[in-house]
Amino acid sequence: MKKRFWENKQLSDFSRKEWELLCDGCGKCCLNKFQKTKKSPPVFTNVACRFLNIQKCKCKVYDERKNKKSDCLILSPKNIDQLVNWLPTSCSYRLIFEKKELPFWHHLNNNKNKNVHNTKNSVKNFAISEEYVDSTDMSNHMAKKINNT
Repeated sequence: MKKRFWENKQLSDFSRKEWELLCDGCGKCCLNKFQKTKKSPPVFTNVACRFLNIQKCKCKVYDERKNKKSDCLILSPKNIDQLVNWLPTSCSYRLIFEKKELPFWHHLNNNKNKNVHNTKNSVKNFAISEEYVDSTDMSNHMAKKINNT
């Protein structure tokens, strides 16, 4: 694989492996979010999908997530333009889509996969599983800071 492949390539030209490598493993996309109005930006909560392993920030059912959770938004090069506003501003996919640099802590910049956690840019030790939250109580779980980079 070409070094720094994301810098001179369109997202639509990424191989499956390159697409998956771009993910920083923060888990923020797995947080429940809601919109106050159709035009307002999404409001993130600290409540994660029940399938997210919060300590590892990995989906427990990644390959079958759409079958397990019908409202799971599966991001791809073909639909990123429609879903980009649902991603946190620190998301690697969003940054590349918006033609911005990856953050210094991203594993593609420094070969350290745990930097996303060490720099507190993941949901590790922050999120709680939706298994423990009543859906009517979601407004009490609005996150104050999600989009840090």
